[in-house]
Amino acid sequence: WHLAPGDLHDSEGHVAETRELLAVLAGTLTLEVGDEAHEVPAGGAVIFEADRPHRYRNAHKRPVDLVLVVVQPPGLDAGAASHPG
Repeated sequence: WHLAPGDLHDSEGHVAETRELLAVLAGTLTLEVGDEAHEVPAGGAVIFEADRPHRYRNAHKRPVDLVLVVVQPPGLDAGAASHPG
């Protein structure tokens, strides 16, 4: 993914027990999960429970590049939607 300065991406919560893993390759990402904000610098990585609303935001002057993996819970049908509803 690439986020230019000022860009953001909102995500509703995924199905219960879904996790996301991300690694920031360049820039500093502001990751907001629920009411908490976390700064993830280049070279940093994070895993979080993604079954609640979350946001990826670039609040800085340099672009952010990141790699993101969504890990769905075991037993979820491979064809099932990632987001409920």
